[in-house]
Amino acid sequence: MKHYLLTVYSILMAVLVSCNKEQIIVQSISLNAIEITPVYAIIKGEIKANSLPSNLSYGVLFSSRQDDLPSNAIRVEAVDRNPDMSFSIRLNHLQPETTYYYQSYCSLDGVDSYGRVNTFTTTRPTVVTFSPVIDYSRSTIILKGSYDGDDAISFGFAFNTSNIISENSWKLLLSRSRYEVDDNGVFSGEIWTSNFTPEEPYFCAFIVNDKNERVFGNVLSLNL
Repeated sequence: MKHYLLTVYSILMAVLVSCNKEQIIVQSISLNAIEITPVYAIIKGEIKANSLPSNLSYGVLFSSRQDDLPSNAIRVEAVDRNPDMSFSIRLNHLQPETTYYYQSYCSLDGVDSYGRVNTFTTTRPTVVTFSPVIDYSRSTIILKGSYDGDDAISFGFAFNTSNIISENSWKLLLSRSRYEVDDNGVFSGEIWTSNFTPEEPYFCAFIVNDKNERVFGNVLSLNL
């Protein structure tokens, strides 16, 4: 399944005027949603300005309700001031498959200006499920399952002494040559029962997505 990045723009056309009412400080701020996931989004901004005074603040306002902008939206201020007048902001704690409204803002000497409202929609989270079929004659466990979400670039199995599987599990085994994944996210594979011991009867399958993250499936136990 392909994972696409949605690119959207917000142009801050307002101008902020210095105390002498003559010099235009900020001409525009453009926002570009460069990465969108189920739970966070990264917004890149670019500023066109004559200068960036130390008392100038700018960033992103966002909410899942358009009516919240600008007064009741969540405000995330940009903290990096790069020489090329660019910045990046990560919007955290988002909900999957939800549309968010956002706009740029800047503030100077108590004067706030806002950009055009745009949207992005968070993606569906990756879900991995599978079930085992034990083939005692071949001493193998055949797994069939599916995943939904980001692209899978690899697949493997995790073993542990408890039913809590994570990156710190007792053993992680990538089985590159013993599994297949089709274009619909349905996978099948097999592992030898000799991989299991009575001390670590719990296991689950996982995928490695295109961001090099392991996404674990349901945890099962075997009494071999």
